[in-house]
Amino acid sequence: MYYLFGFYFFILGAVFGSFLSCLAWRFYSEKNVWPASRCDFCGRKLSWFEYIPILSYLLLKGKCSACRKKINWQYFAAELFGGLLFAAAFFVFFGNNQYFSSIFPSSGQWQYLIFNLLALTALLFVMIYDGRYYLVSLPFVIGASLIFYIFNLFLGVQWFWPLISGAIGGAFFLIQYLLTKRKGIGEGDIYLGILLGFIFPELSNLFLFAAIFISYLIGALFGLFLIVIRQKKLGSALPLGFFLALGGMITILFGSDIVSWYLGWL
Repeated sequence: MYYLFGFYFFILGAVFGSFLSCLAWRFYSEKNVWPASRCDFCGRKLSWFEYIPILSYLLLKGKCSACRKKINWQYFAAELFGGLLFAAAFFVFFGNNQYFSSIFPSSGQWQYLIFNLLALTALLFVMIYDGRYYLVSLPFVIGASLIFYIFNLFLGVQWFWPLISGAIGGAFFLIQYLLTKRKGIGEGDIYLGILLGFIFPELSNLFLFAAIFISYLIGALFGLFLIVIRQKKLGSALPLGFFLALGGMITILFGSDIVSWYLGWL
């Protein structure tokens, strides 16, 4: 039952990954969110069997069933990563079989789980959007920030902590934005810093700072790797929002262990 629930979370994450990938395209192209999906090439309305996350891509060999044009591999990647992300969240938050089977989560634990799943979902959208278009969707990030601020109040967090944390996150990127004269940091990254502050409002646990540090570390290593394999040059642009989202996800899942490990070295 324990691993079966993990599989259910994988399916849920794959569904969200599929939806968010389509949502990102429609946000970018400024099209309506709700009409049925169509092939990007021939315009044919997709059949039911083409909506199945992961399996549809594999069974169709990454091609439209009608025109046989290649489907963007990023749809498949978003579905697979979304599934793995949600499955990881389940196994992290319900870390042992005995606990899960004997003590069903209290309402408070469910609220905590829902908050973190929503945070992972929001960050997954940011990752997909920025990774594909090198942009941060301001309407989405601002709307998500408002939702997480209200959710923090619902969870009993004092009203000023998310504001302080959000201000610190936004100010961190605003300073870089001004110092680099808008070349190193985009305006959207400032709002993304605010969103991270609302996701990690408890400054005492250092999660906000851990998320930013991890993001920059991964981004630097990835950029160095691309330079070594000659896919990028020194000074080439990288989607910072993508790495901020990834750093936020890692912190949500493993923040306590990472911070404890770091403090142990001090």
